[in-house]
Amino acid sequence: RILNDGHMALGCVGTLSGYKTSDQAMADPVVRSFMNNFMDQTISTLKPLDEIDYKGFKDDVIRRLDNQDISDPLTRLARNGISKIKDRLLHTIRDTIANDTPNQFVTFAVSGWLQYAGKLTSDGHLKGETSGEPNDKDAKKTGLVDDINRNRATINALFDRQELWGQDLATNQSFIRTVQQ
Repeated sequence: RILNDGHMALGCVGTLSGYKTSDQAMADPVVRSFMNNFMDQTISTLKPLDEIDYKGFKDDVIRRLDNQDISDPLTRLARNGISKIKDRLLHTIRDTIANDTPNQFVTFAVSGWLQYAGKLTSDGHLKGETSGEPNDKDAKKTGLVDDINRNRATINALFDRQELWGQDLATNQSFIRTVQQ
């Protein structure tokens, strides 16, 4: 969760902030603060294990994201979010809700993913970049990007897609309100 959820969150939020690579995004103090808080909220959902130092792993991941020599394109980190969101951000959201722990940074990442997906064409390419592989291969099959672009003003309509959110999140008004904000 720390690594994979973090990649997805940074890919979406960093791109929306105007950056192209992980190290560029992490150099922005606002993005860096978001990622630190996001990872802390993610860590709060993990069961303590004697042999795992989650904070140390978080520090390792941040160092890697900072490293310009192995910098990742943010679009790669955000790639195929439609198929990944359930196993990444939404599991973490569910755990924060079940444990009644703060989740505003994880929820912000979900909002960022929705905004990022709204920058895709209906066939999954980033708008303006229609050659090569689509950034999200499931966009056309699911029709989600078209729904996002049709329903920007009424985001509640997107939560009718229980196959994406599951009934628990699709009907959780607190979660939906936070995503809207």
